[in-house]
Amino acid sequence: MLSAEVRQAINEVSNSNGLDPVKVAAVIEVESAGLPFWTINGKQVPPILTEAHYFYRLTKGATRAKAVAAGLANPKWKGIPYPRTNADTWSRYERMRDIDPVAAMGSCSWGLAQVMGDKWAALGYSTPEAFIEAQMTIEGQLDAFVREVVHNNLVGALGSAGFTADSWRAFAKGYNGSGYDTHNYHGRIAAAYNKYSTSTFGKIEADPGVKLIQQDLIDIGAWKGPVDGFDNAALHSAIKDFQSKAGINADGLYGPITARTLAEAKLKASKSGADSNMRAGAIATAAVAIGEKAITQLTPLQSMPIKTIQIIATVGIIAAVCLIAYGMYRRAQLMVEVSK
Repeated sequence: MLSAEVRQAINEVSNSNGLDPVKVAAVIEVESAGLPFWTINGKQVPPILTEAHYFYRLTKGATRAKAVAAGLANPKWKGIPYPRTNADTWSRYERMRDIDPVAAMGSCSWGLAQVMGDKWAALGYSTPEAFIEAQMTIEGQLDAFVREVVHNNLVGALGSAGFTADSWRAFAKGYNGSGYDTHNYHGRIAAAYNKYSTSTFGKIEADPGVKLIQQDLIDIGAWKGPVDGFDNAALHSAIKDFQSKAGINADGLYGPITARTLAEAKLKASKSGADSNMRAGAIATAAVAIGEKAITQLTPLQSMPIKTIQIIATVGIIAAVCLIAYGMYRRAQLMVEVSK
């Protein structure tokens, strides 16, 4: 069962990338049982699966010979049985790493989504080390999953999958290879999807604190999105843009300095708005006064016998009434704005 922390992270990455969180959760559960970290010798490490046939393929010459002699590399899949425990698996990885660190990293599937390390460059990581660093956080592991799905053109297959095992075949084959059917990979994901779709998992929970940040950004004109409480890439981009314009460290994160700077900007915007309201209020008051004065002066003209004068007076009175109505309307608007 996925922990609350993993669920929240899945919700966030799904919302940011237009994916269904229930479907992402189903894949994650089948891939890693939703466990983002193992505790090995008191240290948290990402879950991995060592593949001896990958290590054989990714090593050459004397290095390969050394790996084969150590019982760590084999040309056949499952030519060397998988370790039985998490600790043994990590120990095997460390032994592989002692022989060839890059090949060792590439010979393991990593994290919640069990993404193969040899794909680090194809998935857009600058170095093998950058890929491993990403696996040290839940968010980084899920980002690797999104990259894998996009790289393999599986967004559509994931979107069309649903309650039946058959609907998951296209995704299962693209994500896990042609042997997916042998291990009922598609059926297991469908079962997980059915389980989560009947729970409250798919209801993305909004964060009240994030809503306040969004509203503050709206108040100063720095956020055009909804006040939905979702902490996503668009919000971080807006925060980063605000930070840049405010002359503070533009990292996109909402820390104490950003909070103080935003509060000051909001206060300044509020004062500017109040000054604007005062000017608008004065204009509205003047409009009412002018309208009332015009009616007072034009009304006597209606009683005069000259038809043209009567028409001019009537039109003037109608215009004056409209002016009064506008002034009263603006007053009402300002009262509502000030009361917010």
